[in-house]
Amino acid sequence: MPSLRRTLWKVKARCSYLAHIGLGYSSQAVGVNVPGFIILAQGRTGSTLLTDLLNSHPSICCEGEVLGTRRRFIEPFIAGKSTRFSLTGRTWGFKAKHYQIAESFPGGGDKFLARIQKTGWRIIWLRRRNLVRASLSTLVGIERKTWAYNRMDIRAQPSVCIDPDDFARHLHGRVAQNQTELSFLEDLGYLEVVYERDLAKVGEQTELPDVLDYLHVRRLPLQTTLRPTEERPLCEYVTNWPALREIAIREGFGELAIEAERQG
Repeated sequence: MPSLRRTLWKVKARCSYLAHIGLGYSSQAVGVNVPGFIILAQGRTGSTLLTDLLNSHPSICCEGEVLGTRRRFIEPFIAGKSTRFSLTGRTWGFKAKHYQIAESFPGGGDKFLARIQKTGWRIIWLRRRNLVRASLSTLVGIERKTWAYNRMDIRAQPSVCIDPDDFARHLHGRVAQNQTELSFLEDLGYLEVVYERDLAKVGEQTELPDVLDYLHVRRLPLQTTLRPTEERPLCEYVTNWPALREIAIREGFGELAIEAERQG
């Protein structure tokens, strides 16, 4: 029975995929353009939280990493998705990492973004300013094998010991990823959302007026069931934080390390 259910699910997903491609081609053929939006973000920048908040708005449907699976005819597919949700009065969008865009569009991720923006698509660049925190968040998630927590989740959040070499590599990797994202966005219009400024203090209900205005939807309070992945001081859940702090200072991230420590 489970095998039959999986087969039926795959058939349904394939039919949905083909239907959206067909709808995308049809809308383009008759000159109908329904722009959506893309959230360009690295991992551990708050993209899951932002997606959850946006999905609480009745006029928005925000999906996950649509480009995480390699697909053919991806542009008609996303055009069809946007068109379909527009028929229900909702703006459709998805989040994507820069390498997913680059792999899905060999001609150049930057060219893809420029091409769809000309048709009215909107780009949200979500970033995390403190690269020390972002790197730690990734490595802690890998150690715990957990990436998000629900507000009703009472499971323990175990302390972890981070490999110093991995930490140093992730720090510099974050810098390189930021540079790649900026190269994609060069000469493009976009809305910048910064985790520390816009999402770090989000409670069960919040307002993101700049984001909603950018997406051309009515301002409403947004809700989420998610909570921060860690609420203890940094030194309490990263057992070798003093050693990692020294690495951050040595690699030129001293101010960010001090800021991360003060944030708890």
